[in-house]
Amino acid sequence: EVGVFATRNFKKGEVVNLRGGIADLTEEEDDEMRDSGGRRDFSVLWSERKNCFCLLLGPARFVNHDCRNNVEFQLVGANMTFKVLEDIKKDEEIFTHYGEHYFEKDNAACLCATCEQ
Repeated sequence: EVGVFATRNFKKGEVVNLRGGIADLTEEEDDEMRDSGGRRDFSVLWSERKNCFCLLLGPARFVNHDCRNNVEFQLVGANMTFKVLEDIKKDEEIFTHYGEHYFEKDNAACLCATCEQ
């Protein structure tokens, strides 16, 4: 599995400058991506602000989901960064939250480490 790990300590409120871009997807493009391999592409997220599916680009797409996330998405212009929600120690994995209904309604099918405990 792929993930993103802190290379230094981060304090709450800092920004992790792990940049990525965002490309808007039409509903048809999202359906095509889902149908092409039979697996969910976790780089595709729903944007409440844009009211459409978006494809994360660059290294930001490797930040995994956990229901007890330690960072949150932060859009700076056209770039995606992450705001630190709680202190992160060097070598800890960086987790964001993909959304309340990303893994079915109320994330009922979520398999993150927090939900698996």
